[in-house]
This record gives sequence, C-alpha cells and structure tokens, in this order.
Amino acid sequence: MWILKLLQRISRMRRRIVGSKPPHWFKDGLSLVGYLNFLDLMPTLAAIALSPSHFYKRVPQIVSDKFSWYKTPIKFLTSGIALIVVLLVSMDSGLFEQHGLADKTLMAKYLLVICLTTPLTIPFVALVLRIGLSIISALPGVSTSIKNDRMAANLVLPISPSTYARLDYSHFLWCIFYFGVYFYVSLQLYLVVSYLVVTFGGALVGAIAAHLDKCLSDVDDLVRLSNNMLPPEKTAEYLALCRASQPPSNSTNVLLAQMFFAGIGGVIIFLGYGMLINPYVILLRSTVKIPTKRMHRSDCAPASAIITTIAGRKGKKSMFDKVQIKQLTGIVDTWEKRTVPLQDRRAAAFGPAYLSRLHDERAAIYSRMLDTPALRNVLANSSLPEDIREKIAGLTDRIDALREAKRPVSSQEAGMADPSAS
Repeated sequence: MWILKLLQRISRMRRRIVGSKPPHWFKDGLSLVGYLNFLDLMPTLAAIALSPSHFYKRVPQIVSDKFSWYKTPIKFLTSGIALIVVLLVSMDSGLFEQHGLADKTLMAKYLLVICLTTPLTIPFVALVLRIGLSIISALPGVSTSIKNDRMAANLVLPISPSTYARLDYSHFLWCIFYFGVYFYVSLQLYLVVSYLVVTFGGALVGAIAAHLDKCLSDVDDLVRLSNNMLPPEKTAEYLALCRASQPPSNSTNVLLAQMFFAGIGGVIIFLGYGMLINPYVILLRSTVKIPTKRMHRSDCAPASAIITTIAGRKGKKSMFDKVQIKQLTGIVDTWEKRTVPLQDRRAAAFGPAYLSRLHDERAAIYSRMLDTPALRNVLANSSLPEDIREKIAGLTDRIDALREAKRPVSSQEAGMADPSAS
C-alpha cells in the first residue's frame, strides 16, 4: 500500500500547483506523453500486482473521466501491447521474421486477441491446475485436506457458470483490458519459472534416485574404478543384471513418485495459482453483483478448518489452540469490518432483491460450514483456561451474529458501492 500512499501525496502536490481541476493543456499534455512514455504504465502495473482488489474496485472511477495516476483501460491495453512488441522485437527480431511476424502491426493484433480472450483461456488453465491438484492429493502419504482448502475452492470459481451469471459485465469488461496485459506478462514468467523448476527439480530427483538405487551406486563405482573406461554397453549390461537380481523396492518407487509429482508438481500448481488464477479470482470477486455460493464456501474454508481442529482436539488445550484462536479472530475481524459490509453495500447498489438473496445464501453457507455448536461443546472442557474460554465464547457469538446479519444499507452507502457512481 506504500505505492498508493506515494501516489496520493503526489496527487496532493499536483492539486496545489494546478488546482483541483487541471487546465485542458495539462490533461492533453499528460495524455500525449502517456501513449509514448512506457514508465507511465508502472503505477497501474504495480497496483494490479500488489493490490488487485483495491484496483479493480476503483476501475469504474478510472473510467468515469476522473484524473488518476492509473491509465484508462484502452490506453493501458494499447500502451501495454506496444511495450510488449518492443521488448519481443528487441530480444530476437529474426525469430519472428522466420514465423511470418515481421510486420509489427500483425504481431500487435495477435497480442490484442490473446489479451482480450483471457476469459476463455483462464478457465482452461484453472481446470488443468485443479485436475493436477486432485491427482497430487490422491498420492499415498499426501494430506487429503488440500481437497478442501481455499486454493482448491478458488480454482473452481473461473470454471463455474454461476460466477459469470452474476457479473456486472460493464465493470468486468473494463477490468479485462487491464488483466489481459497482466496475464500475458505473468504467463511468460510462469512458463520460464516452471521450466526452471522442472529442470532443477528433475535433476535433484535423479540424484536422489541414484543414491537410493543400490544398482546405480554399484555401476557408478565400477565406472569410477575403471577410470571411466567402461564401455556404455557394458554399463547397461551390468545394470540389467543387477536389476534382475535386486529389483527396486516399492517403497523407493513410491518415495520417488511423491517427490516428483507431489513436490515438483505441487510447486508448479502453487505458482500457477498465485501468478495466474488468484489475481483473476480477485477480479471476479470485485465485479460480481453478489458473491456466488462457491465464493462464500471459499471464504469459510479457512475458518471451517480451524473450528474443526479446535473442536476435534481432546484433552487439555495447548499453545496451538491459542495460535488457531488468534487466526480465527483475524478472519472474523476481516468479515465484520470489510467482507460483509462491502458485500451488503454492493448488493444494495443493484437492488433489494440482490441484497435479500445475498443474506439468504450467506446465512445458509455460514450455518453449514461454521460449526459453532462444536465450538460451544469445547467450553464444557473443565481444564480449559479461562482466557481461552472467553475468546472461544466471544468468537462463537460473533460468528452467529454474522450468520444472521441482515443490516439495512442506507442509500448513501449503496451509492458508494454503485459501479456507475462517478
């Protein structure tokens, strides 16, 4: 948020110099420089990368012709594509000429199509990552809790038709102009990082496999004793004879499979989620009229896991309960101060029917996933320290209040969340 604070200070200085309404020559000059100066992209890119939720919620204000340090959607898209073309050509212009892309205008058109078709690409990427996560969770020894965590729930959001049925499409389409450029750049970085992970991770797994496999170790010893003079065919023959007499154990094969698929695959999936899917999920959450049931379940997943852990532990409560109670307190604080009020204001901006539906769906999901009766049963433990008892009782009451929250929203608050408000 330090970038946003810096921009606010610069804005205050600008208002002192040119007034609250800049003269036309000042705005026209900035517009001309904005198309030519690629550094002007940095504040917008920084906001998208570091604070996407805040940025995407401000897009209607950026579009409404208010002065802003952020570029307008079309200007950002065209300037971003121009910058990408310049960078690609500067790296290797001959490569593009070989593939019939010597015309820079044609290359820019291809990039424009890629950026604007991001809503069609992201669901496919999310589906691949979700299938990979399901395969990893099915491996022996891998915790099955990843099937129900927030990342698994968020990977389904870009695929779900109900998500797109609740979008405010005017807001969503303007946001795509920004996200398309971000997605293209992030995709290239993700592919490079994934290649490095597979390369070095595969080499590491190969070294461990050679260390665990006695036959490979014996063959390496033979090669070393012969001063690397042992012919390759002899090496293969000795290895085949050793394998025939001492086949690798199943436990070794399982360990190697876990290291390769769960280790390397897990890192690639996590990177893909963090770099590509999660920013798009934030965009979807910022542009829906009311959250879908899947979004509510995703919000509840961390708190539900903590409640299950606290309620399921028997005997005297340990220091781990204090840590989990602190985490649960932070989640409930965020719901009370930000999540629930923002959802109510945005739903009220689209009408009472949306607000009523939001309250009903949120209450149903919270009641199903947040097991407050199980938390109250914890209070029956006589060995429970008094401070923990008070915190659990307070959290239980607060969760129940959120579940039944149907706070009336004033017209002024609804106007603050209205996407069409300038």
